Amino acid sequence: MGLDTVELVMATEEAFGLDIPDRIAERMRTPRDVVAFLHDQLPQSTDTGCLTQHAFYRLRATCARHLAVDRRDLAPALALTDLLAADDRLTRWDAIGADLGVRRWPRPRSPTWWGQHFQGRRPVTLGDAARYAATWYPRAMKGPDAGWSRTEVERAFIALLQAETGVNMRQHTLDSTFVGDMGLD
Repeated sequence: MGLDTVELVMATEEAFGLDIPDRIAERMRTPRDVVAFLHDQLPQSTDTGCLTQHAFYRLRATCARHLAVDRRDLAPALALTDLLAADDRLTRWDAIGADLGVRRWPRPRSPTWWGQHFQGRRPVTLGDAARYAATWYPRAMKGPDAGWSRTEVERAFIALLQAETGVNMRQHTLDSTFVGDMGLD
């Protein structure tokens, strides 16, 4: 396995809270292979929900609790700079991420010119933060014992694959190979 695929395996393990043995990872050639493995390892369900919506509801409840605000005032478009007081915003934001179970919780993007142009994937709104959590930590957002449908696993893995590697899945299928078709090493 090349560096791209090793990093994808590590990101998948962290996102889904599972260990993928090397002997299994080496046989995973396509997204369909990964989805099948993940679905077999996770608790199963037939319910199909929106993981980003679920992440937003968890984030909203956690923010309401940590910041002592009414959850009805917390909408996806709410700017994080409006939500977090300047004096202790990073401490509170870090506590929110820890409470959600997100190990690499991104700092909010600065509203300055510098932040808007050079702080990349950092969230600007509460909705951005929910999308980040759903992409990079889907199992933490859903809960460790929650059941997964194959569709949910597929959507979560595809989002992670695109975020981790930059591969545009609109140009590929679940049967496209990581190395030959997607150009990962």
